[in-house]
Amino acid sequence: MSILLARSGVTFRWSRALAWALSWGVGAALGVAAGAWLTVVGEAGAPGVGSIDPGMEFVTLPIAVLVVVSVVHLGGQVVAGMWRGARHKRAA
Repeated sequence: MSILLARSGVTFRWSRALAWALSWGVGAALGVAAGAWLTVVGEAGAPGVGSIDPGMEFVTLPIAVLVVVSVVHLGGQVVAGMWRGARHKRAA
């Protein structure tokens, strides 16, 4: 397996990568929950207040978005790190 390199050329750190991925995931989850909250408070929006299920809209969907966005972001960082590592290996 090739070495993983961060953008700055230093060794890839999983803790930093996870923190970045979680920050993106939390932001997306907050956006989903805020959209549902605005639909309930503003009594308008698609799909409408009547179809909002608080357990689903405020808990389940934000958690799902948090997990999916974080995993995709972390996967992208790993792929980029492998690409940088392979490029560095060829240059050396």
